[in-house]
Amino acid sequence: MVWDAMQYRLPEIAMQVDDIAEIAGLEHLITETGHNKVINVWKAAPPLPDFLKNMVQPDMLTWTDSAEWNPDSRNCFWNIESHYFREKMICSGVTTYHPALGGKGCRLSFEGELKWHAGALNSIVMQGMDTVLGSLIPSNFRKLSAAVEVFLKQP
Repeated sequence: MVWDAMQYRLPEIAMQVDDIAEIAGLEHLITETGHNKVINVWKAAPPLPDFLKNMVQPDMLTWTDSAEWNPDSRNCFWNIESHYFREKMICSGVTTYHPALGGKGCRLSFEGELKWHAGALNSIVMQGMDTVLGSLIPSNFRKLSAAVEVFLKQP
């Protein structure tokens, strides 16, 4: 149930997460191999440290998530493309859905990598964005995991 909800109902689930303003679904496509290719646009709304509030533009907290869901391995391989830092940020990873509690539950594992190719960007801004994004992505993952549980218990 968690596997299906996260693939097909993520925009609805995200409404329960305070740091996410919106997730808009752009594409769902079943590939020839039976994988589900999903593209979503995320808009984050995290609480920002005071020193970053005036420096952060909305596009800095908006990204396109391209994911491929493999039903055989229950893995979701994803890539994130920032709308602001297109050439400067590379983020990718995998989320694995493991059966738990004798088939009555689900355990999620999350691995990802965030790399910056900042060049001449202000080092203070980059340190701040690295801190924000480095914590935002895993934080959103944990919050979405909790939100899907609540979502699935709704009538």
